[in-house]
Amino acid sequence: MSKDINKASDTTILEMEKAKQEAVIALNNYFIETVDSSVYGDDEVTLKNNHNNHFDFVVSFLENPDMEVLSETVGWVVKSYEAHGFLKEYFLRAIPKWKKELKRLLSDKAYTEVAPLYDWFTKYFENE
Repeated sequence: MSKDINKASDTTILEMEKAKQEAVIALNNYFIETVDSSVYGDDEVTLKNNHNNHFDFVVSFLENPDMEVLSETVGWVVKSYEAHGFLKEYFLRAIPKWKKELKRLLSDKAYTEVAPLYDWFTKYFENE
């Protein structure tokens, strides 16, 4: 997981910012409507906050990638959300759903710039 992730283009960042609301709503609806709430500690408020925070972190990271910050932040997020009752299954379900929604909402070029970060997340959570 030490492969660096490249800085995204300004165009990709703009596309991400435009896609935020729809992507976050899609994640919220997916979990609230189709996933057993015990996966996210029966806490819809924290779930929704996490989706907003995740998206903001992704955009910030893609603007200024720092692999050390990524690794430290994701480690902290996992511990923090597990303390709120989130299960590992949450992360294993969230990352593929983010990828699916971003593939749907972004241009192929933008998705190509974003996908390596989600590939990193996938490997991280599969090995966690």
